[in-house]
Order: sequence, then C-alpha cells, then structure tokens
Amino acid sequence: MLYIREIKNYYLIVICIVISSFISNPVSAEMIVGPVSTINALTSNIIQIHPSFVDKITAVKNNTDLSEATLSNATNLENNVFILANQWKNILQPTLYWRKQQIMEYNTKFDDKLKVIKEEIEVQQQVKDPTLQKYILIDLMHLQSDITDFKDGFTELLTQINGFKQAFAQNSQQLQMVNAKVKVLADGYDTIGAKQKFLYAQVLYNHIDVIIGNINGPNTDGNFVTLSLLSSLESLNTKWNELDAMLSSLVDEVNRASQLNTTFMKNRLQTVQDLWKLEIVDKLNSYCQ
Repeated sequence: MLYIREIKNYYLIVICIVISSFISNPVSAEMIVGPVSTINALTSNIIQIHPSFVDKITAVKNNTDLSEATLSNATNLENNVFILANQWKNILQPTLYWRKQQIMEYNTKFDDKLKVIKEEIEVQQQVKDPTLQKYILIDLMHLQSDITDFKDGFTELLTQINGFKQAFAQNSQQLQMVNAKVKVLADGYDTIGAKQKFLYAQVLYNHIDVIIGNINGPNTDGNFVTLSLLSSLESLNTKWNELDAMLSSLVDEVNRASQLNTTFMKNRLQTVQDLWKLEIVDKLNSYCQ
C-alpha cells in the first residue's frame, strides 16, 4: 500500500513539472507589439503564478534538504518581484497611459495655439505693431509653459520607471543565484536516484526559472525588457528638452528684438511643429500601443 502511495506521489509531482513548464512562460517578442504591451504581459504572468509559489516552497521544505536560508531568500525575492509587478500594473503603466492621453488631448490645442502665433507673425510682418509683438510673446510663453509641464511630468515618470527597472533587475540577479543552488540540489538528487526529492526540487526550480524569464523578457541576450522602454522614453525626453529649449529661445528672441525677424520665426515654428508631431506625438503612440 505504501509503495502504491509513493508511486501516486511520484506521478503527481511529474504532472506538476509538466504543467509548470507550460504556464506563464515569457512572452514571445513576435506576439506583442511595443515595449509597454510586452511589459504588461510579462508582469501579468508574474502576478498570475504568484499564488502557487508558496505551495512549492512548502513542498521543498518538507521533502528536501534545501536550507532554510535559501528557502527564506527565495520567498522574499519572489514576493519582491510580485510587489514590483503590481507597481507596474497599478501605478506606472496607468500613469504612462494617463500622460499619453493628456498629450493626445492637448494635440489639437497645440495646433490651435501654434496657428494663432503664426497668424500673428504674418500680421506683424506687415504692420510692425509693437503691441502685437507683445501678444506674440505672451502666446509663446503660454505654449512654452504647457510644454514645460509635460516635460517635467515625463521626467518624473522616467525616474520612477528607472527605479522600477533597477529593482527588478537586482531581484532577477539574486533569484538566479538562488535557483543555481536549487539546481545543484536537484541534480544531486537525480544523480543518486532520489526521485521524489529530485522532483520536488525541480518543480521549484522550474517556477523560479519562469519568474526570471518574465523579468528579463523575451530578449535572448538576457537584457530586461524595460531597457527597451527606458531607451524609448529617454529618447522622447530628449525631444521634450529640445522642444522646450527651442520655445525658450523664441521667447527670448521676441522679448529682446526691437523688430522681429519673421522669416526666422516662421522657420523655427515649423521646426517646433515637426518636433511635436513627429518626435513626440507619433513616437509616443508607437511606444504605448
């Protein structure tokens, strides 16, 4: 009877290993478009498999010789990763989409404000009215203020995502060290033919390996997928700075000039419009699909 029970336990553990090799594996790069959608999928996987981790830890604790320190470390690291995944889901990702929505809604207002300034410059080119030049200055200052607010918001978000990336990467590295110990233990059991102990250890190893894969993302070089998002946002942030600096220079030009160089102003405003449309609005849309 005891022998039959052991066989049943053995096959139950085998089933667990088979199942754990299929659930919530890292998302294929071809399946998801854009870095934000990829991170959404990967963090969702981490959250989905979190509840089953404690059972695997308990099984290894009760049936193998893995140290209490290693088990405690694995538990703490997995919980850290779970908290970070929820931070992305509940804070960072919604904030990113909220920022994007703000910009999309502002896009028409941007066009309207720029159109008014261009029309004022056209009139100023003909009448050379100092009062109108003051209106041009005020409208440019309002436009710059809007852009500065957007830029500052993205800089703050970028800092938060960078901290998220660093914490995720650190936990990934530590989990890899923990899993190396689990692997050594499992291989040792396999070598001496301790099948049940091997299977308990292997189930935990597979689970941690899936977590690590979801942290690092689908890239074969092992780079965490938020590096792609961070690079995208850093590039976007550079364009915000360029746009802000260009509007600042236009404000200075209008403020100090006794007579506007309208040709220069119109060319610079066209560059401002191109920066806004092509380098900020369009790229933000492609990053946050």
